[in-house]
Amino acid sequence: MKTLLVFPPQAHPTQPALCLPSLTAFLRARGFSDTHQRDFNLDAHEYFLCRERLAQSRGVVQQQLDEMPRDAAMKLRQMDRFRVLVEAAASADAVVEGIEDAKAVLRDPERFYDYDLYLRSVKLFDRAFRLISAEHYPSALTPHNFTLPHSIEREQDILTALFDERSNFFVEYFRERAVPEILEAQPDLLGISLTYTSQVIPGLTLARLVKERMPDVHITVGGGLLAYIGDKMTRSGKVFDVIDSAIVLEGEGPLLQLAEAIRDGKDIDGVGNCIHRKNGTVQTNPPESPLAIDDLPTPEFDGLPMDHYFSPQLALPLAITRGCYWEKCAFCTLYKVIGPGYRQRSLDKVMDDIETVTERWNSKVVYFIVEDMPPVLFRTLPPALAQRGLDIRWWTDARLERNLFSPELCREIYESGCRRIAFGFESGSQRLLDLMEKGTCLEESEGILRNLKDAGVSVTLYTMIGFPTETEEEARSTLQWLRDHRDLVHEVSLRIFYIDHLSKVYADPDTYQIQQILDDESKDLQVYYDWVPGAGMERRVARQLFFEFMKVIREEFPLFHGDNLLLFELKSHYFLYLCQFGDLSFLERKSAVHVGEEYEGNLETVVPRVPWGNRILKISHDLRRISDTLNQAECSILRPRYMSGNFKEDLFQELEEEIPAEEPRPTRVLYRARSGDLLSIGADTAKFLEQVDGRRSVGEILAQWPPAAKTKLLAFAERLFQSGLLTQSAGSESGPVVLGETSDVARQVPERVAAVAESMHLYCKPSP
Repeated sequence: MKTLLVFPPQAHPTQPALCLPSLTAFLRARGFSDTHQRDFNLDAHEYFLCRERLAQSRGVVQQQLDEMPRDAAMKLRQMDRFRVLVEAAASADAVVEGIEDAKAVLRDPERFYDYDLYLRSVKLFDRAFRLISAEHYPSALTPHNFTLPHSIEREQDILTALFDERSNFFVEYFRERAVPEILEAQPDLLGISLTYTSQVIPGLTLARLVKERMPDVHITVGGGLLAYIGDKMTRSGKVFDVIDSAIVLEGEGPLLQLAEAIRDGKDIDGVGNCIHRKNGTVQTNPPESPLAIDDLPTPEFDGLPMDHYFSPQLALPLAITRGCYWEKCAFCTLYKVIGPGYRQRSLDKVMDDIETVTERWNSKVVYFIVEDMPPVLFRTLPPALAQRGLDIRWWTDARLERNLFSPELCREIYESGCRRIAFGFESGSQRLLDLMEKGTCLEESEGILRNLKDAGVSVTLYTMIGFPTETEEEARSTLQWLRDHRDLVHEVSLRIFYIDHLSKVYADPDTYQIQQILDDESKDLQVYYDWVPGAGMERRVARQLFFEFMKVIREEFPLFHGDNLLLFELKSHYFLYLCQFGDLSFLERKSAVHVGEEYEGNLETVVPRVPWGNRILKISHDLRRISDTLNQAECSILRPRYMSGNFKEDLFQELEEEIPAEEPRPTRVLYRARSGDLLSIGADTAKFLEQVDGRRSVGEILAQWPPAAKTKLLAFAERLFQSGLLTQSAGSESGPVVLGETSDVARQVPERVAAVAESMHLYCKPSP
């Protein structure tokens, strides 16, 4: 009896997930020794983010860009495609040539902590994702997400996407790598984890492709996401054309029962938490009682590519509780679906887990995956770690628990290795906290955060805007509270509140003065809902405040300044930097990759070169104007990413006729490889850079310009060095690639050398 458990794309590739190691260890401990696990998510990243495959994308993108209309006005839909293609084409050469070194930097224990080098690498990483996405527009791939034109909120859209091989481009990877590996393994049971919404379509696509080649293999799907959509997804029974069963809630016990039934040739009617189709009818088996958490073995990561994740050190996940000891928050549903029921692993078992995984995988970094770390563990974990002699660095989530985080305990927590705690702060209004049933006190929060800060523990606050009945004044008080305490808070995670269909708010709208929950009947897999408020601010106002707050946070919190946001988005990287430097104070003086270069000698005698990877494109329309238009349009119809995925079609349908078409305005853009950004440049800048060939000096180049402008031109050339558009490095290219015809060059040198022209892609309005 062979079992293969797989983790499909798309999820973050910086650390292993916990789901498969937990299930694998449990099956092996219960007699199914021939159980294996594969991280196809990471392998898919290796497949697409390599020099050869990205070169293929470069060719396709350039061809698509060449086919775009040059002389006609662009409507909103064309603007979006044009922006995506231009951004990808401009950076394509640098991406293709630099991707292997960028990956190496993220895995290198020394180069990773060179912050400029790190930022350059992750920005090139981001550009690689954009290049793959541009090839398959309008699908989009990011380190966190995978979106297609097909909605994950509609069953029929998902089923259609399984056969849409252009948009659903993971089909290519599955056929090339994953399916042949599964065929070679010949498992009797194939388990596919669906933890995130971004894995639904890829995971079911893999199931379809395997089923076509191995019709007799039993394919089951499970994972945290199915606790929310499992019942809805299986109701019609259509999904059972590509899978055989689905397991909801906790998986260890039901998966064992399923394996036993398959081994013994029995039907699966007795498998708890299992949904399947029998004789054409969907059958939901009775629920299975949660297992005692102390009966679960230590997770086993063997079989995962532990030396290939995109981090210099592994962040090892461990679940030391299940469920939530509070279980009251009106907006939350996790305590209903993770478990259900709260259970805490014994301290000795926790110590055994830590000791086993850290020694086996040579890593001191541990992420305790809990809904809320219980107070007793904050008190008992530090002395237990000291007694075992376990020197680790760890982070976790917790409540702003009253009478817990004393200065003494905070110091003990820090000394035990804790470097970060994320709290559900939610709001700066005590009235709202009470309505949410948070059980926390705003007045005491400042003292808690100060004690942790003084001890050296970094703090993250989860915050929301738009909870029912919240007024604009209350929302602004939340922002002001964050600003007033920014010396105590490193990280803020801000979201707009939408109603979860399993929450108290959904079940009892009258208590929260909700006039109507907007249930879209066409979205049969809908989980999160908008609503019409009967009190408090309108939803439109909440969205506007979100953008306003994001702008303030980006300006006033160092972790969100400019390029620093990339460190924030890569959570395990953020934590590794905390461990390496003790805090993030260096970010206060940093907001972008250093690009400028000091030249040596007299400027006129300097022989300039174009920095490696820079590229100029002559384009038919003004990308800066198009980017501003698209950013404002996206902001106006904001949807939460976890709810709607790719909302471009909504954007086009709602605003296509309202937004004027963009007339042709021939311009140039330059990709600056050092900083990974796209600049709009003038004709004079382009002319000067085109003359840089690595042989002529600045003086020789300027000799071809009007003599009267020499002083101004020298200052101009100096600014090009300061902007990272020129270098003296002998290892640089001889000149940039220029596409299109050269326009007439104006005789006046523009005051502004270059202006950022690309889209922010950050769900907030661009700065003026």
